[in-house]
Amino acid sequence: MSDKQILEIIRRHTGPNPEETGVWPHAEIEEMISATRDGDDITAEERSNLLYVIYAFGGNAFTPQSDLNPADKEALKKAALFGIETAQDFQALSPREQTSFVRYCVLQSTTQSVGFSQVPTSTLPAHISRLVDDAMAETLRRAGGDKFDPTTKYASVSAIARAAEVYCYILTGSYEAKDQSGDWVVMTLLNARGSFFRTMYEGFDPNEPNDNN
Repeated sequence: MSDKQILEIIRRHTGPNPEETGVWPHAEIEEMISATRDGDDITAEERSNLLYVIYAFGGNAFTPQSDLNPADKEALKKAALFGIETAQDFQALSPREQTSFVRYCVLQSTTQSVGFSQVPTSTLPAHISRLVDDAMAETLRRAGGDKFDPTTKYASVSAIARAAEVYCYILTGSYEAKDQSGDWVVMTLLNARGSFFRTMYEGFDPNEPNDNN
């Protein structure tokens, strides 16, 4: 129910004919933050909605003017970060919760407003390199290994960091079909401790038909 409450407030300020314009009332900010506390923990969806408000209405590169009072903006940031203020806090979340945060928040590019960055890296700790190998091997197995070239066509790893701490890594990679009809592509969360990986997306990406055919 709490996620619906937050969305209802957001809808008052969005769309072609918003019900409300200008600076957001403090009462609405308090209502949204309170809505995240009606259960045991704040969900990734709730974090995502709070981060959206900060990004869309708190001033950004496209719209510098902020429709949030400075104190309210900081309160939203604090609420969105509740329970993941440090990398150690993030590691205490379940694999499902860590994956949901990356899927609903990091990949939506709204976490920059609370200090997160996504940095491509070629130098990895040994335990993360092993996890990359395990994740790509599992990807090839699920894709149907006999149909794809076993040599990775593409693999790239980015660190998701905040305040000089790595929260997790994101692996993107692909295998080419032996008949060259396309690639099996994957995006995977790598736990920063090297204890697990979780596939966030995978599927076959067919090549465009040859114009000469």
